[in-house]
Amino acid sequence: TDVIMALEYDFPFTETPYIDIASKLGIPFTTLIDVSKKLLKAGVIKRIGFNVNYKAFNKIAALVAVRAHGETLNKLKFILNSDKEVTHNYVRNHPYYNVWFVTKRKSVEELLNSIVNIMKGLGLTNDDYLILLGKRTYKLSVKFDIKNGISWSQPDLLPEKIPSIEEFNVNKDMIKELARGIPLEERPYKNFATEYGLKEDEIVSTLHELYLKRVIRNVGATLEGPRAGIHYDGMVVLKGDEKVCEKIALNIPEATHVVYRVPLNGEWEYPAYFMTHARTKEQIERIAKYANDITGASGYMILYSLENLKPSYHVIE
Repeated sequence: TDVIMALEYDFPFTETPYIDIASKLGIPFTTLIDVSKKLLKAGVIKRIGFNVNYKAFNKIAALVAVRAHGETLNKLKFILNSDKEVTHNYVRNHPYYNVWFVTKRKSVEELLNSIVNIMKGLGLTNDDYLILLGKRTYKLSVKFDIKNGISWSQPDLLPEKIPSIEEFNVNKDMIKELARGIPLEERPYKNFATEYGLKEDEIVSTLHELYLKRVIRNVGATLEGPRAGIHYDGMVVLKGDEKVCEKIALNIPEATHVVYRVPLNGEWEYPAYFMTHARTKEQIERIAKYANDITGASGYMILYSLENLKPSYHVIE
């Protein structure tokens, strides 16, 4: 547990991060590496790296809700699993829309075209799906306090504008490779420095700068919730304005994703959105009610995940 929490919450921006974590925990470096490898092999830890903010690649995102069953659902799952721009895809317990996925594109027009083409190809009509454009992300930090069985991270408020990756003197391929995994070695950046003609301290300082500018997030271990004892995730949607999202981001550390979404088709009464993850449904229900009460929202729903249709980790999120 201590190793997992340290890899999640205390991953340092140094040339020797694993040596430094082991020293802080008071254990040998080799022990830390052995435990980390076992956790990765068991699937408790999905990767030790980071997420790159999709806005740094000049993309926009939408949450799409779909009513799809039987063979239509199977076809939709196949299409979305083949789409690298789809980062989350879940069956949820909404009374009408059962499939909820997030997709990204370079423009609203491209986003709409891609979604509409998929739906038409499946024989679905405008009444069968809902496109909720992400107007602003207020917080995105997915960390699990496995001691208390709950998602938890420091309250935060992301800026409206995230710098483009093009504004930094950085090799995008190197960043993507490190995002997928920081090697479990004494000097994990050494080979990258050789390959890209850099010094190790330059790589570390670049990563730190990207982190401070909110281009990269969730540095360290990413956990597989159920295998870490976090069995439930709730998508909490509230009736309220953007101030509701701001209050959630600043006051509810159990919230992971906090986004304000507007419908591009159809009607939707719950534009304020956040995710929370927990060992029990009772924890999620307590947090959802508290969020509704402190923000002054006029109602909420909790949509629980029933099935993960695209189980993987996401580099660009």
